Amino acid sequence: MAPDPETLTDVLLHEIDHAVAFREGFPSGSSGSRAMGDILSEQNAYLKFLSESMDKRKDELGLFGYMPKTNDPLLNDLYDKYNARVGRSPSDSDVNERYMRSAGEVSARNVETRRNMTAQERLDTPPEATEDMPRSEQYFNYGSGSNYANASKSTGLLTTAASEAQDMAKRILELRAQGRASEVTDEMMAQADPQYMFANTPLPMDEASRMARAEAAGFEGGLLHGTGADIVGVNKDKLGQKQDLLGTGFYSTTSPKRSERYVPKETEPLTQERVFSEGGNVIPLLAKNTAQFDLTKPTGIPNAVKIGKAFEGSDFDVEYRGEGDQVFIKSKTDPQMSVYIDSYQDGIATLQKLKDVFGRNNVTNILEKAGFSGLKAEEGFGNITNLNYNPQDVRSRFARFDPEFAHLSNLSAANVSPLGGLLAQSGVSDKQAERIEEYLRRRGLLD
Repeated sequence: MAPDPETLTDVLLHEIDHAVAFREGFPSGSSGSRAMGDILSEQNAYLKFLSESMDKRKDELGLFGYMPKTNDPLLNDLYDKYNARVGRSPSDSDVNERYMRSAGEVSARNVETRRNMTAQERLDTPPEATEDMPRSEQYFNYGSGSNYANASKSTGLLTTAASEAQDMAKRILELRAQGRASEVTDEMMAQADPQYMFANTPLPMDEASRMARAEAAGFEGGLLHGTGADIVGVNKDKLGQKQDLLGTGFYSTTSPKRSERYVPKETEPLTQERVFSEGGNVIPLLAKNTAQFDLTKPTGIPNAVKIGKAFEGSDFDVEYRGEGDQVFIKSKTDPQMSVYIDSYQDGIATLQKLKDVFGRNNVTNILEKAGFSGLKAEEGFGNITNLNYNPQDVRSRFARFDPEFAHLSNLSAANVSPLGGLLAQSGVSDKQAERIEEYLRRRGLLD
């Protein structure tokens, strides 16, 4: 009997997910024989680590031969771990568990789970929330090889790099392990394979753990940024090339509709619907707003004084009245370049005064000098516009939030791919895979 339409749809989406992974270089799916090989490879790597550790400890103790008797607790512990593993054959249940924990298979099953969600539900629900296996328990395969993620984290071993991108990721993680994370640059992180970073970073990567690290670092979520291309990181040199009504910086919003305005669109030939153009997407973000100028509230005395302090010097006279209730900023050479700050006026009124006198392009420099890290302004229907001056204060919702890389502007520094560790090969042709992938991305089926 032929499969029912629902089953056929699930199978098709499952295999399409594998095809996307094969094309994009994401982690692939698995099989029984591959799972067996992965277990044996991991076991051999662990045994090699134990053997080298035993040899090193024997040298330190001046011992020789194969497992010489000793009262040393560390060496005896290594003996026990080695003997418990050597010669052990994986059971059927071990192989099946490994197959089910393959990130590619988890992803493909997750596509089936999410296929009946609306676009908004997929946007609101990160992939890992509907995966049937926690990220911290998944394993990552690439192409025809494999990487064992969890063993490398527990033993300190990094998996073999299979590409230049993975080699860069390995180099970054080695610097991290040596306490030299500050030497890692944005250029290096942009070249690193994000899935290798995810699989080998010695931190828990489940959503709860990542969000806890984000909160501890001062990040807040619920923000969106529409763009016509994938953004690896925030380049401060490129800010200020658009309207920038509130000044120069990186803009985000809590409004899905507003964020979509900034995504290029085109007409889908089959349905005549307006869909995102190739590369267009809305990125869910978190931002750090610890020193934000809140334009939705009165300016306040502390903020008025901070702005005044930014002008103190040889070019301006600054007068504070009532401990900062009123701040008069007067140019010593041009009376037109003077402004009065009223602490009781809303922050948006203060910003407008600064824009009127000093120009929109200079507002950010003034407020940064005053000690602000960005702005917060009201939109319609209760939504908020967020403006950040510092690239390090913006992260993808799927970021690793590794505190060792807090100095980077890479959105994922401190990224778990939004598609999560995915997928295996399929018989679909390159041309078919390209059309299927593009169609599903535009329709939101692989969000």
